Amino acid sequence: MADEVARAAIAAACLATLAACQKSAPPAPPPFNTTIPLHELMTRVIDPATDAVWAASGVVVDLQGEHDLSPRTAAAWARVRDAAAVVAESGNLLLLPGRVRPGRTWTRQARTLSALGLAAMRAAELKDRTAMLRIGGDIHDACEECHRVYVLGEAPRP
Repeated sequence: MADEVARAAIAAACLATLAACQKSAPPAPPPFNTTIPLHELMTRVIDPATDAVWAASGVVVDLQGEHDLSPRTAAAWARVRDAAAVVAESGNLLLLPGRVRPGRTWTRQARTLSALGLAAMRAAELKDRTAMLRIGGDIHDACEECHRVYVLGEAPRP
């Protein structure tokens, strides 16, 4: 009888130890507030941020000559970096429940937008005019591909 009690006690201790080692379920994520319509998110958040990145690179040629559009002060470069951070986070905003659209193009282009925003931040920190011009073009292409599929209704590219 003593052996049975000892075995039961050992079994109970093992079960208690195993139960203590079990991970509890992760807490549910907080609900997202996505009441701003997608079109407003584009026009009020994403467009102004991408416009600031685009405006920070390139050259305008007119009758008076060439005019470099690159920022001229540390504060101006910082504003471009801040806009690029908004671009980077905007890709995440496009992937929130309630905003994400069906198909791989949406997810791929949203992730591309985030990556390009991060690249633009680095280029602004380095004051790299050449990189800003290239990244601005890549952001344009990412936006256009998404608009081609989700606004114009064209078939996604492979």
